[in-house]
Amino acid sequence: MIKRKNEKGFSLILLVFIITVLGFVGIYGSQVMFAYFDKLSLEKTVRNVLQEERSNTQSNRVDIRRSILKSASINNIDITPQDIIVEGSNGGFLVEVEYTKIINITDNIYIVLDYVISEESTRYNQ
Repeated sequence: MIKRKNEKGFSLILLVFIITVLGFVGIYGSQVMFAYFDKLSLEKTVRNVLQEERSNTQSNRVDIRRSILKSASINNIDITPQDIIVEGSNGGFLVEVEYTKIINITDNIYIVLDYVISEESTRYNQ
């Protein structure tokens, strides 16, 4: 009888499977990461627009919405005016942006990321 040693290591099929899974996670993980960076950029945009609004006493809701849309379009973030809610609050403004990013995996499988960004500004009377 011939004794066989117990073989250790990866088979070719297991190696191909691991590379496929890592590729899938890498591709779609990077898309999710870029969508998250868009969210961070949009948060910074809203914060900056509200800081500018504090110094401008003539700011109104339309100007704030327009500034956010302009900055978002420069950063290639797809939001519409309906995604931005601007309300008066405590002498300042409350801005909420509801942003949805859909990442298509296949015909009927999607990754859906819903972001709600909320920032409030108050004017300081000195």
